[in-house]
Amino acid sequence: MTMNTGQQLFRDFIMQGALPGKESALEDLLTEGFDRQAAGTFDRDYVNEVTPKYTELLRPEHHEGFKNAAEHILSTLAV
Repeated sequence: MTMNTGQQLFRDFIMQGALPGKESALEDLLTEGFDRQAAGTFDRDYVNEVTPKYTELLRPEHHEGFKNAAEHILSTLAV
């Protein structure tokens, strides 16, 4: 899958905060999200569903940055 610039920036940001040994699980979540974007099924319910999964895979010092990114993503989605 080819990522757009925004997806690549988000991927890089997320992978910087990965807990050791959790990189593959994060890549899987990212791929699922990008696939959903391409299919038009990326919505608020999905973001709310996967946010806790991301948090479990990120180092604690990256939780706040991820929370801010998730809130930004939610703000761009139609109600």
